[in-house]
Amino acid sequence: MNWHQEQPVMLYVRELIGKAAPEIGISYGKIYNRPNHPSKGVGGFAARHTAKGGFSRHSEGRACDIYVNTSDLYLRLLGDALFKRFAANHRVLGIEDLLWDTSAWSHMNPHVHRNPDIDAIFDHQNHLHVGFSRATSQTKHPLIERIITESVEEAKCGMPLYEHAERGIRSGNE
Repeated sequence: MNWHQEQPVMLYVRELIGKAAPEIGISYGKIYNRPNHPSKGVGGFAARHTAKGGFSRHSEGRACDIYVNTSDLYLRLLGDALFKRFAANHRVLGIEDLLWDTSAWSHMNPHVHRNPDIDAIFDHQNHLHVGFSRATSQTKHPLIERIITESVEEAKCGMPLYEHAERGIRSGNE
């Protein structure tokens, strides 16, 4: 197994986010016209350690970062919904850690809690980090698609109606 590249689950998440939430984008890169949002899309493999020099699941290609602009209500709600659903399904999906905004979850501390690492809080206000186990990183679990689809729908339902019109989003009542 080559752990120095993106693993299948990472590519799968990128594909699903690209289809369900094109606002996020499917490429990892810079957005220069969106303040407080240095990247877009879904990031994955990165040959690096954590800010404190520790192990990073990104260095094995089994962690993904789903970038969202938290100043955008829909994308903030989407990040909240994804965090909630990934945390609720951690056992089935082999999720080892989640970081989003000021919240964290890990298999070592298996309940949603305030992220105790102040640096990580600032680092995760513009993206949701999902770390998968080595075994799960080799799969394309169908539950991931359901989580993403349901999270998109939940985020759309949480938006005020005037924003639906601006985005061209139709409610289920039309």
